[in-house]
Amino acid sequence: MCEGSLSAGRSPEHDRPQLPLPARVDRWWENPVVITRAHFVANLLSAVPEVDGMVREHLDAYEGELLLHLLMADLVRHGVAAFEDGRSSEARRLLEFVDSCLAEGDEYITNAVLVSFIENYGYGEDEPDSFLAIWPDGLRAGLGL
Repeated sequence: MCEGSLSAGRSPEHDRPQLPLPARVDRWWENPVVITRAHFVANLLSAVPEVDGMVREHLDAYEGELLLHLLMADLVRHGVAAFEDGRSSEARRLLEFVDSCLAEGDEYITNAVLVSFIENYGYGEDEPDSFLAIWPDGLRAGLGL
């Protein structure tokens, strides 16, 4: 900026009214990610790639449509099988993902977790109580534990 453009030696910043800064600036990276139906499968496969075949079968059976309540029941069975087969890391990753869906999912996702994962547990055959011991706190709270 040329010196001749300044009036009486004051900078243009001094002529602007000072606005108060907001208490908090929201930035996209500060906001929690909301898990939605549109991104559920990609997020699931990223967290637990071992369920890829099961997800493909589900999508094939329902002509490409995600019926999340039905898939949640499949995920319970998969988690139990992984746990009982000694694949505890896989079972834990699955449970952690479902727990994150409960905490960070939109209404559709959280409803599916509550109704078709948490409340569905205990109705299937061979669902050991020891599996509940590795459930994250959010899922356990949903069961009232």
